[in-house]
Amino acid sequence: PKDYIRFMLTGEFATEVSDASGMQLLDIPGRCWSDEVLTKLGIDKSLLAKVYESPEITGTVTKAVAQATGLKEGTPVVGGAGDNAAAAVGTGVVEDGKAFTTIGSSGVVFAHTSDISIDPKGRVHTFCCAVPGCWHVMGVTQSAGLSLKWFRDNFAWSEMETAASMGVDPYYLMDKEADSVPIGANRLLYMPYLNGERTPHLDPNVRGAFVGLSTMHKKKDMLRAVMEGVSYSLRD
Repeated sequence: PKDYIRFMLTGEFATEVSDASGMQLLDIPGRCWSDEVLTKLGIDKSLLAKVYESPEITGTVTKAVAQATGLKEGTPVVGGAGDNAAAAVGTGVVEDGKAFTTIGSSGVVFAHTSDISIDPKGRVHTFCCAVPGCWHVMGVTQSAGLSLKWFRDNFAWSEMETAASMGVDPYYLMDKEADSVPIGANRLLYMPYLNGERTPHLDPNVRGAFVGLSTMHKKKDMLRAVMEGVSYSLRD
């Protein structure tokens, strides 16, 4: 989406290395389009946008855009970065030995590296990062926050009704319930593979499960198991 906005601002077709890394057309070590891949797929290289480093100027705001938006004509527009690559800059993960984790619909563990390392089994992703000449290694739990949302939507109806009457978020009540369950969720495990998995088990066909479920378990045990299962997956 940002590259379309860039085009509208500048009239230039351009992208940058962090987003281009996810297109499967980029030579990740070389930080440029892969002639080998393009040739094998029969893709004309001239159809692709020029690839920049994230801090590089890719164009400037045109006169027409300046008149329409109030932006100053000639304002530089830089490459920018993909979501996690930009988050790395914002959190200071721009040198070796630093990493961060985020949980949205998916869960991400992201580490900066100045030495490229590509896992031949594809268990982690190696992309160009927003720091020129560097990369990031990223592991992804496909259904992290999505697992909790799935549980809320399918099992936490009473919590949603109570939360609405109290004027609070349903997740607030769910947190309280999970907190009342001991660590280990009374020996109940949750596998968060609702939509397949990416790291470390690259398998689009694997599916989620509760393991060890018995008559002793209650909904709150399952809720805590979901939270712990996502945490275990990120730890993997």
